[in-house]
Amino acid sequence: MEFYINSQHLKKRTSYNFGNNSEYFILVCQHCSKEKKVKKEPYVTTEKTYWSDDRVKSCDNKEISYIQRCPHCGQYFFANPEEATVGFGSDFVDGRMDVAELAAICSDKNLIESIEPGMKATLFMQYVHTYNDTYRRYNDDEEKAPYKQSKMFTDAVLFLTERCRIPKTVIADLYRQAGMFRKCLEYSADIANGMHGEELEILDKTRYLAIKGETAPFITKTEK
Repeated sequence: MEFYINSQHLKKRTSYNFGNNSEYFILVCQHCSKEKKVKKEPYVTTEKTYWSDDRVKSCDNKEISYIQRCPHCGQYFFANPEEATVGFGSDFVDGRMDVAELAAICSDKNLIESIEPGMKATLFMQYVHTYNDTYRRYNDDEEKAPYKQSKMFTDAVLFLTERCRIPKTVIADLYRQAGMFRKCLEYSADIANGMHGEELEILDKTRYLAIKGETAPFITKTEK
């Protein structure tokens, strides 16, 4: 069975960080129904950068995480920002999870099994993006990730490539990013026929980097 990762999930579950530092999201825990106020950060640029791992960066600040931990009951829940409220206070919290916490969540079998398939796919894709943000995207010399995080990256890639409906060029490059170079090249050869233009250019770069044994994502295009 294939699962879709699409903009519908993203629109329902998270949002870019519009506004200024005095604004916050109100997130409602799906377990205890209490509120969590999460900081929103300002845009610093309108340029969009598209990456080969399907990451789209439209500002220098990270978006809030799709999954949040409730400060009241301690349970994890998926963020569903209500209408933003303007205000100030000491109860603001950062809504961005780091790669270590996301790895722990994604490897929690009981938690993952309780999540509906579409959101599981979205969570795993967020882990891939966060992993690359932390260790690869902006580092000339790739930082070594802890084993558990690296293994979770491979597990996430296998789930996304084998069970989710995502672009074929992204599938090919995720294989490369996980170090599955032969699989990347075999898959790329299978899908190359019929591709042209921008798609073929991306695929050719993926194959070139796979032959070189490189795993970092690359920029596919920018827009203003």
